[in-house]
Amino acid sequence: MSVSSAVSCCPVLPSSSKPSPSSQGLGTIAKFASTRTAPRKSLGPDQRAANRATRFALQSVARRLLPDEAVSRCLRVPIPTRQHVDVYHQPQYQSASFGGLQVCGSPWACPVCAQRIAERRRAELARAIEAHRAAGGVVLIAALTVSHTRHDVLRVLLATFLAAVKELQSGRPWTRLREAYGLLGMVRALETTWGPVHGWHPHIHLLLFLDAPLAWEEVTDADRRGWVATFEEDLFEHWEYAAACHGLAMNRARGVKVQQTDGAVMDYVAKWGREPAARPWGPEDEVAKAHVKQARSSDDAADAGERYNPFDLLREVLATGEVTEVGPLFCEYVWAFKGRSQLRWTPHLRERFFPKEREQSDEEVARRHDADAVLLGSLSLDDWRAVLRADARAAVLTAAGTGVWAAVAAVVAGVYAAVAHLGPMAAAP
Repeated sequence: MSVSSAVSCCPVLPSSSKPSPSSQGLGTIAKFASTRTAPRKSLGPDQRAANRATRFALQSVARRLLPDEAVSRCLRVPIPTRQHVDVYHQPQYQSASFGGLQVCGSPWACPVCAQRIAERRRAELARAIEAHRAAGGVVLIAALTVSHTRHDVLRVLLATFLAAVKELQSGRPWTRLREAYGLLGMVRALETTWGPVHGWHPHIHLLLFLDAPLAWEEVTDADRRGWVATFEEDLFEHWEYAAACHGLAMNRARGVKVQQTDGAVMDYVAKWGREPAARPWGPEDEVAKAHVKQARSSDDAADAGERYNPFDLLREVLATGEVTEVGPLFCEYVWAFKGRSQLRWTPHLRERFFPKEREQSDEEVARRHDADAVLLGSLSLDDWRAVLRADARAAVLTAAGTGVWAAVAAVVAGVYAAVAHLGPMAAAP
């Protein structure tokens, strides 16, 4: 069937009416989720401190690779005219942050900003999903990808891929698909992995907000799965056509995947911005965000070999000290993704849930302190230079997380002792 003609008919649910979401408003879906995954175990203070230290260490690697990018100054260089560096304490979570420093706000280049941005975005997504479900709506999660090879140049592949995504959401065929399934809007998350066998793999995940079909709560799980499967088939047909318009292709098994359960959607949201807990990451964590995923091997014969997220490339440099192979790959990635939105809402969808909240830029989110954060104290610029020299930013924040300034002062005193043999301090960023 030609994509330009029509979408396939939605399957009729056992009810007095065929689903017509656009004509009925939001329904009630008491049975939509029968499989919820258990929440991850909260990280202890030692693991949080270790993760924080790792993020700062990875940021230092990025600074080494990209000396002319904003990440090289992020949370290192004070804002002009500032004569001190503030230290804030967040009592509820026993966490801490710096103030008065330049912030790059890059979810692509900076592991520190990426985690902070992702956590704030995750909380916003969770609120939207909760509100939509409370009103009787359905949320699905879809993954879209295309075929790729190790010979692809990421900048070119990404631009072509995003052009296909734009093509997907344009024209009457897309409008008919939205009307047929009651698609109110979606949130797009952009990410990529890299592997030595198949190269760069840009892909998107979509959180799809739909009106509930009539009688959704009255039908069996098999009927719901059939409805979602038909939606997946229609979405694949549209995505295949849009990709072909830009010279891209995919196979049916991997081009589009749609999941219907609450567990799948809430797993995605829960892992957005979260650090890995005690259990290792596995194939079920494919949808986790770039800075929390670890390298893994694929069991799929069509995608054999190791796959790395971009921050895994930094981990490789950190572990080996060698930049010859993976360093240029990370630079290629940053330059290809620079200036692009990691998370994007379709027009008017965000306003539906947050009519009085202005959407903030990534830099604004990265710079923002929690509402209940309190100023614990300030470091002089000499103190700060010593902290940088000893690579002790993570240690300062760990001490500040206790809410006791004396603990911070003790760390700074130790820093001075550690760098005393290095000679006079310069105002190095």
